[in-house]
Amino acid sequence: MEAEFAREILSRVPLAEAVLSLWRWVADPLFLLSVFTRHRGLGYEKEISFGVLVQLIADALLEHQGSGKKSFARGQEQGLLTASVQAVYQKLSRVPLGLSEAWLAESTARLRPVYPEAAWVPVAPALRDLEVIIVDGKAIKRVAKRLKPLRGRKGGVLGGKALVALELRRGVVVAMATHADGETNEARLVPALLPQVREHVSGRRLWVTKKASSATTEATPIATSSKPPSENSPNATPRLRTWTISSPGKTPSREPMSTLARMSAFVAWSTATTAMVSAAARAAAVPEINGSGRSGRR
Repeated sequence: MEAEFAREILSRVPLAEAVLSLWRWVADPLFLLSVFTRHRGLGYEKEISFGVLVQLIADALLEHQGSGKKSFARGQEQGLLTASVQAVYQKLSRVPLGLSEAWLAESTARLRPVYPEAAWVPVAPALRDLEVIIVDGKAIKRVAKRLKPLRGRKGGVLGGKALVALELRRGVVVAMATHADGETNEARLVPALLPQVREHVSGRRLWVTKKASSATTEATPIATSSKPPSENSPNATPRLRTWTISSPGKTPSREPMSTLARMSAFVAWSTATTAMVSAAARAAAVPEINGSGRSGRR
């Protein structure tokens, strides 16, 4: 039994070493200091620096099953944390949302160049020249009722809301837009999210989002495709939207690959059909316009 356990540990050592090496690259002290300096807002560093705060959060997630209190206590034992546990919680409550957004985006930007191409998610042939970006939002639920007026009251408490953009090919989140109010409509976060994605993901992009109806519980995925405009119409931007309505409690789930394959087939069909219908409509409209012109000159 001990030999099997040792072999299992040794088989996982390379992966663990790779994860920790990438983390040291992302959490480089000079890089974190640069991010904090440019996006700190009214924040400041005194007893608890931004680098220490990031390391404590990482230890909580990787070593203490998400327990911040255990991570902070361990940090005090190791000399990493010189302030009190309460001071860390207060520091977390004052971290500007813009700083969190910038750290996520710039950290992912450091990881994307070293992401192995062999691990990319395969996409349909028609989408190989596109960067597929999946956009989705989530509110923080089951927030602990630590404030005295909330203690003993029924119902849940919502935290903030985040709208994130996932690059499908690499499977990494490239940007995030946030709001402190969990009831915020996701549409309000889109203008803050798109510029971040465009800054870090170049080339032609295919945006895949979902539109949630406020009147019902159904969800409507929307896919928008664009291609370079023609020479005769430089400002034209063809758009495609696919609508899927799901009944409450019976929401179907499909793999992204099958959805993208159907989408690419629909794009090809829609392009041919639109061109044929447009040509017919243009041919019918030209005589009518010419006749109107002659009657006007008379």
